[in-house]
Amino acid sequence: MLTPDPHREHLRRAALRHAPRDIANTQGGSIKGTTLQFGGFGLRLISAVRLTAAQLTAAQVALKRKIKPIKGAQVHLRVFPDVPVCVKGNETRMGKGKGSFEYWATRVPAGRVVFEIAGGGIREEIARQALKLAQVKIPVPTEFITTATPPRLGSIVSNELSRPVEAQKTVLVHNPLTPIQQVAAAQNGAKESEAEAEAEAESKEKVQA
Repeated sequence: MLTPDPHREHLRRAALRHAPRDIANTQGGSIKGTTLQFGGFGLRLISAVRLTAAQLTAAQVALKRKIKPIKGAQVHLRVFPDVPVCVKGNETRMGKGKGSFEYWATRVPAGRVVFEIAGGGIREEIARQALKLAQVKIPVPTEFITTATPPRLGSIVSNELSRPVEAQKTVLVHNPLTPIQQVAAAQNGAKESEAEAEAEAESKEKVQA
């Protein structure tokens, strides 16, 4: 089952909060996490919910079992249960603490992508079948999305919600040179500088002549 690392996550008793409700267009909001990051296909929530670690584990196991024959295909979990839920017994008197730890959960807002399937050249029909198995394990309505699906803000789905081109970050990948390549580049630079110096000298001689 999905649980945080006990050496890195101190068990704290979180406050009782409900999952974030649907966001209207006039109330602002965020489209973060509403589109695919790894390409391929994904499963996106239509309404907000609090998912438990057991529900996520069951859905993840069903997905991996379905795509196991496809070499290179991977399942990506976009949410993680990091909220400890504490429960007190029925007909218990008030006071004497919050209650004992029961299970891990996570609060997922509407429009958030929960699972992604990518790699191995997986076909859309296979991805639909696999994500439908995971859809049964989730207690709220979901939708199947692809890389062409626009972002979602509450109940609004539109390409106009995407960030403008000016706001998108441009990532420049710099591949460092090996020592041999550095020596070769230095030699080429020295040869080019010598050739430029010779050309300047020849031009000066022609001008003087």
